[in-house]
Amino acid sequence: MAINFPNSPSADDIHTASGKTWKYDGTSWNLLISSTSVGDKGQKGEVGDKGIDGAAANKGDKGEVGDKGEVGTKGEVGTGDKGDKGETGADSTVPGQKGEVGDKGDTGDKGQTGAGDKGDKGETGADSTVPGQKGEVGDKGQKGQTGAGDKGDKGESGGSGSSQTFTVTNSGASAYLVDGVSNASISLARGSTYTFNLSVSGHPFWIKTSASTGTGNAYSTGVTNNGAQSGTLTFVVPSNAPNTLYYICQYHGGMVGTITVTDPVFDGNITGNAATATALQTARTINGVSFDGTGNITVPATGVLQLVTSAVLTSDITNVSYYNNLLQQDTIYRIVGILETTNNNYSAFDMDAAFYDTSTNTQYGLPIPGASGYQSAAYHDSICGPFTPGPVANGSTLSNAVWYDEQGSLSWWLRTDQQNNIAINGMYIIIEFSTYLGPWFNMTFGSMNNRYHTGSFTGSWSLNPMSTYINKFRYKFNGTSIKSGSKIWLYKYT
Repeated sequence: MAINFPNSPSADDIHTASGKTWKYDGTSWNLLISSTSVGDKGQKGEVGDKGIDGAAANKGDKGEVGDKGEVGTKGEVGTGDKGDKGETGADSTVPGQKGEVGDKGDTGDKGQTGAGDKGDKGETGADSTVPGQKGEVGDKGQKGQTGAGDKGDKGESGGSGSSQTFTVTNSGASAYLVDGVSNASISLARGSTYTFNLSVSGHPFWIKTSASTGTGNAYSTGVTNNGAQSGTLTFVVPSNAPNTLYYICQYHGGMVGTITVTDPVFDGNITGNAATATALQTARTINGVSFDGTGNITVPATGVLQLVTSAVLTSDITNVSYYNNLLQQDTIYRIVGILETTNNNYSAFDMDAAFYDTSTNTQYGLPIPGASGYQSAAYHDSICGPFTPGPVANGSTLSNAVWYDEQGSLSWWLRTDQQNNIAINGMYIIIEFSTYLGPWFNMTFGSMNNRYHTGSFTGSWSLNPMSTYINKFRYKFNGTSIKSGSKIWLYKYT
């Protein structure tokens, strides 16, 4: 069915016919699909397969058995003496007549205790044939407390003291021969290094804390190749080595000798005032910080950013400049700025640098305060972009826009033509540049209120680059100033 559309329509005009609606996009009429049409409800999907069971976790290791308590102390035997048995009375020789049974008399008073001395203790009776009752089990003893001593400090590395070499052989299984002496006692100094040249096949040579065979009680601190039978065993005696050690065969207790460990003895002449000095005779520099020994110093961290200067602007300014009152040679710097504009529209953002050529003693670019011989820059290379194109007033767009430096002999220049049609209230910048020979810089930028105004920018220098370095850097807006309240920072990498 033919549709009669209106003549000379305008963009976004609507036309309805036969229950359908078209919209004109400035070039053609396009059928509009109603967003309210709803399709039939789909069938319910099948239930998914059951997931695979997770792997069982490994069983934890069995804990160690606790220490056995000590046996309780056995109670003491009672100390009371056993009473003596009374003597039997003598028999009467004349039997008396049997009397009548008298009335029961009153109970007599208790007789007084006899005044005689206590009889001697009777002899020990024969062992009983009936076993005594089993005593009660004593209470379980408490577990001993953990020792209160602090863990010993790790021994220091052996110093650079003297060195000595011993030759060790054996006399059968009866003795070691140290430099020809049977089971010789030797003396070693802490901080010194000793080498034992071994030729004792079948008799492993061990340095130990006790004179015992086997491999236990080995002293390993500073010892290399302990228990060797041939080759070399090296012992760098640490400062915390015990006063007495032993060398002994792993299998034969008769092959043993004593090692006495002593502190090193200085036998030279000591001069100067080391005992009373409070400062170094000559100050030293530690990571760029002077140190003379009179007090503590703070050494800056390396490989991090260190703030050089920063500011919150208190008035509008035309540019921000850093030159050789702040910049050092052979350093990498980072500039950070959160910049507001005094005018929404600006034509460009300039990054201007000054360069010094050490091979010709020539200053290029911006004039430096106190410097002479200024010449215009030459062979100045830069490229910026690509930028994501944005809409402009006439409704058209740009494709694959790439902006190049338009003022190559004067400055690195960031073209911002598109932003003239979209107001820019502010801009953030991150600029890194080098003052080493071989100038370069990189910049990342964006706008807080215009997502199209964003990108990156790089610059370099082609005239004698490996003898030239940057000694000034400036940035500014063209056509507007940097507004009061803007924030600026300058950092350097340490």
